[in-house]
Amino acid sequence: MVIDPRVEPRHRTLIEEIGSGIVVGQSFVFVTPLFRTVPTIERVLAILGTEPEGKTRIYSLLSGAPFHFPGGSVVPRHLPRLDLSVLVCDKAVYRFEVEEIRAFLFDPERARTEVTLEVLRKDQVVRQVQKSLDEVGLLACRFRDLPPGSYRLRVAGGGSETSFQVVATAFELLEATVDGVVCSEGNFEATLHLRAFHEPISGAVTAELLDGRGKVVTSTQLETDPLGETKISFFLAGPPPHHLRLQVCDDPRKVTHLRLPTPGVEEDRSGLPVNFLGRGVRAFLPQERGTKGEGTLVRGFRFVTGVSGSTPLFVEEPISPTVEVVTTERVEHLQIVCFDLCRQTAKVEEHYDISPETRIPIPVPRPFGLVTIGAFIGERCWEGWTLGIPPATFSLEIDHPQQVLPGEQVELRVRSTQPPEGPCSVWLMVREATLGPTGSLDHELSERIRRIWARLADTPIGYQDRGIDHLLHLQEKEPDTEHLEEGEHLEEGEASPPALSIDNALARGRVLYAGTFPLTEEKRLTLDLPRKPGIWEVHAVAFVRGDWAIAQGRIAASPPLWAWVEIPEMVGAGDEVRADCHIVSTQEGRTCEISGTLDGQPLVFLHRGLPLSSGASLTLPRGEEIVSCWVRAGTVDIVVSDGEARIERTHLVHPLGRERRGEEFFSFAPPLTTGERGKSAGIPLTLSEAASACARALLDLPTDDTLMIEIARIYGALSLALHASEAEERQEAREGFESAWSGIRAHWEAGEGFRWDTPAQLPPGGARCVAESLLMLSSLGEMLPPDSPFSQPLKELEEMGRITGKSCGLLPLPDLPESVSDAFLLLCTTEEAEIRQGIVRWLRDHLTTSDPAMTRRERILAATILFQLDAHFEAKTAASEGLAEGEERAGAKNSEEEDDSEERGVARELEELLTESLAEENDVLESLFTEHFGPFPSETTSRNTPSGPEGEEKGE
Repeated sequence: MVIDPRVEPRHRTLIEEIGSGIVVGQSFVFVTPLFRTVPTIERVLAILGTEPEGKTRIYSLLSGAPFHFPGGSVVPRHLPRLDLSVLVCDKAVYRFEVEEIRAFLFDPERARTEVTLEVLRKDQVVRQVQKSLDEVGLLACRFRDLPPGSYRLRVAGGGSETSFQVVATAFELLEATVDGVVCSEGNFEATLHLRAFHEPISGAVTAELLDGRGKVVTSTQLETDPLGETKISFFLAGPPPHHLRLQVCDDPRKVTHLRLPTPGVEEDRSGLPVNFLGRGVRAFLPQERGTKGEGTLVRGFRFVTGVSGSTPLFVEEPISPTVEVVTTERVEHLQIVCFDLCRQTAKVEEHYDISPETRIPIPVPRPFGLVTIGAFIGERCWEGWTLGIPPATFSLEIDHPQQVLPGEQVELRVRSTQPPEGPCSVWLMVREATLGPTGSLDHELSERIRRIWARLADTPIGYQDRGIDHLLHLQEKEPDTEHLEEGEHLEEGEASPPALSIDNALARGRVLYAGTFPLTEEKRLTLDLPRKPGIWEVHAVAFVRGDWAIAQGRIAASPPLWAWVEIPEMVGAGDEVRADCHIVSTQEGRTCEISGTLDGQPLVFLHRGLPLSSGASLTLPRGEEIVSCWVRAGTVDIVVSDGEARIERTHLVHPLGRERRGEEFFSFAPPLTTGERGKSAGIPLTLSEAASACARALLDLPTDDTLMIEIARIYGALSLALHASEAEERQEAREGFESAWSGIRAHWEAGEGFRWDTPAQLPPGGARCVAESLLMLSSLGEMLPPDSPFSQPLKELEEMGRITGKSCGLLPLPDLPESVSDAFLLLCTTEEAEIRQGIVRWLRDHLTTSDPAMTRRERILAATILFQLDAHFEAKTAASEGLAEGEERAGAKNSEEEDDSEERGVARELEELLTESLAEENDVLESLFTEHFGPFPSETTSRNTPSGPEGEEKGE
């Protein structure tokens, strides 16, 4: 026998005998006149000397106490408590050393008290701060200097909690977007697009679907095409919202999470029922479709009136501080309970013999109250319910432009046309729409109310005719969790979302403003919008004691056609860099023309892998499209026009590493040789020439970042100092070094690391790129004399590189290299012979087999390693030859020569492998070197004996 969990039977026979004498509804227990006619009950009453009465009784199951009757009891109905203590952060993912964490706490029950906020990492408290809430229970707090990782933020001693992440750099992330979404009956289909550094990601990708609890629903492997696109299809099992975790198989560091848009699954577009007693009223969130401009807006919900129904008792207006229950026919016995879900208290009114058209006013608490009604109508049991929502006692409005141009300055006016009574504090946030609503105070408050309303939605309304005996014979069903003990009830949909490893949109999304301020009459704020198009959401909540009002808005910073160009400000002399033209259209199918020149010569563009000549037409989708081209140093002009709008963008790309000195230019290109004068011909490079080659690798990094430009200037100044033969050149090198060193220190804060003011200042390679470039400086530092003015700053730069390398995961380096960059860094940072020999063996395996995927920078770095190794051999040979004959080191010398023989032979072999692949590169470098450093030794010079300045330097 299956028993309804609401009933706790002690005597089943007696319960069956009582039958319809007791009727159990969802919120009430009805004792009918039949109860006293039960034989057992009659005998008990006779023994007690009590005469049977025909009076009915109604008991509310919201009283908190069970209803006891002969034979058993009925457990009370436990409704979830509405907790208005909300703790949020303005973002979910923060960039390390770029953004500060801004947290906000609203807790009306702790107004004017002091609380302790704790930051936890792996369940260990890493930061604590004590602050006082204001008169309405609002608090703002900021955190800085948290290293990359996942964190929890909570109120000490129990209370609200939230989570956030700090990532080393948002530019190391995989970018994932979906479009063409089709979702029906839980089946999700869409097109997935993957990019990294604006380049499509093609190949194998592992995809994991996670539900709202963070549980993996399914895992599969996808294959993206050359455009980085693939079709995806999943069945969305488990509670929403669903996330897709994506990881590139060939590069596990490329990983991201994507929240799947699921129309028709996450939200019930029909709204949530508020009142079905007479006039139907449903509640919608303002952003839900089909509700714009309709109904009454109260505390973040829009209440829309629907079709009216016919019930024996009805409510005319649920959006009121007093709900009026109206009878349409005679009611013998009536009980009305107003339940406060915040305080978990109930107020009960009971009436008898109510005539039709009687109005019974029921005051309701803020922010809302649940009104339950139990009645005997024509000797039948009836129950119903409604929500009573008192409007706010004041109003909040935000005036702002809805359509502006990117880069404009906008003014926000926050005011209350109906001033509140008592103190009022406002929380305001303006952020990109890509961040979504999660984390805003208005959203979190609305979500807590919405989840409770969703649980009440299935509460039945109507006549209850089944007796208590029926509850002993129900078919098996899911437990009625509202009638379990309070600590046991389930909270479907309230599980925390999965902790995101990295979410690209959340990391890159920008918050223009997040803060609190007191409001008396009006508050004005001025904000500068970025120059890129975007949608900015405005969220505001005004709090007073016991109530709040919400205002929301959107600012569209996007003209019908908009374009901007991302292009490095500097480029290595003779190099090419990629320029990306971003074109945004608000209308699908718009046709535009794109043209461009470099120093007056037409450019050839690349669009979705296909060439596009200057002046060609382009059909745009709605949204952003990227068209690329390759440019050298010079003046770049790009024009985008659709006949109505014309956007012109001009950029001056400077040759990196050249400084004007009167009418003369000086190049920082490293002095590499080719042909008969190359390394393979037997003329070894000096250590200074070898070390200068690492600057060549650095110059291959396209970037707008001022920090990377300063680091490149450090390389250039050192290269100039090492080759300078005149006092004027040495002075210029010192001045250039000091200027660059000052610029780098401006980005650095002791104990905190590098900081960037805006996302645009981050280099494409992120903190890892900065760390690599600084660590490579050690090769230059080794050749400086002890009294060099550059020595101490170089040590500090290397220490900056080590700190940055640890924070971004670059250090510690592996014992064996995993990339050419690793090999170079290992060579720069270790003198252990075993590791150096391992580097050589790894290079041999890496370079012997031709690899078309090997980048130009990797080839240059590989050549630099060989130059470093050869300089190392030359230095050791010179030192060995200087030993006096007969000293104890003679035996050691022979041993060292034997140990180095394999390393030297492999290095020579690798030089031959690289000669042909680097021939074209070396031709360019040789011409630059010849132009600015003077001619190479003549061809008649012995291939084994350097002459001139080169020979003199080697003699040193």
